[in-house]
Amino acid sequence: MTEERVAEEIVCDPDPHRHVETIREFREASFDQVYIQQVGPDQEGFFRFYEREVLPAMRAGARVRTAEPQRT
Repeated sequence: MTEERVAEEIVCDPDPHRHVETIREFREASFDQVYIQQVGPDQEGFFRFYEREVLPAMRAGARVRTAEPQRT
């Protein structure tokens, strides 16, 4: 397996939007659990990234997606 193939199959990206979109794809496919794992040595940095970047973006998207349509 090449590095390029791994990068295609696994989200290994500092862009939080790529993580959010990948998780949303699983959610839209009716998965009720998604396993998130850091495969590198910086576990603390990974969880800080999710705490500061990914989870707030997920929450913001969830509010937008579940908001009731406005009636005019």
